[in-house]
Amino acid sequence: MQDLNETGLMIATDGSGPYTNITYIAVSGSCSGMNFASPRCVDIEAQTQGLHGITCLGDQQTAATTGGGGPGIVVNASNNSIKDAHVEAFLDGVAIADPASTSSLGNINVSNIYGGHSNNCGSTAGFVTNVVHLCGPNAKQEACHSASGAVTNVTILQAANEKPTLNTVLDDVTGTVIASCGSPGCSLPLTTAMYSLGGNQVGSTGGLSYYPLFATNR
Repeated sequence: MQDLNETGLMIATDGSGPYTNITYIAVSGSCSGMNFASPRCVDIEAQTQGLHGITCLGDQQTAATTGGGGPGIVVNASNNSIKDAHVEAFLDGVAIADPASTSSLGNINVSNIYGGHSNNCGSTAGFVTNVVHLCGPNAKQEACHSASGAVTNVTILQAANEKPTLNTVLDDVTGTVIASCGSPGCSLPLTTAMYSLGGNQVGSTGGLSYYPLFATNR
């Protein structure tokens, strides 16, 4: 799929897939700053048999942190898996949850995903700021704010960002960021071996809620 200025693949039927060996290249016109709709590789709005093997190539517009940047892949339905994904020059590689949705979302697995920069515009078009972004109430980017905070039970395995000063995981449910290795000895790329967000737990004292987390990084 090449030179598209909107969503390449919209999935709205339960049980379809698996979807494999997909390449998406954003419309070249957005390189010159023309006012296109935000390109997006895939929008998953139903339970599928998985998205396994995809390359998403963005540009200056899709990589922008303000004024038009957006996700390469959106997951807005439970019981989905994404693996073997390579995303370049999108603000988010994978964004989990649509800010407009009020339904709960869970059992999502993302594995072997790499965020890098694209030469789609003839020069370095920008990096992936967040390789995986969980939308929630503690949003650091307004486009991913979700008041419900209903994303639970997400597992991320082997997420890597080519630029180690950016993020592998931005979790707006708990306000957690796996990011920004700024010292000279940083590994390249920044890598998260595992990040796991559990279900919302309610404590026995005071009724406070919390989310179990587990992460390993280098």
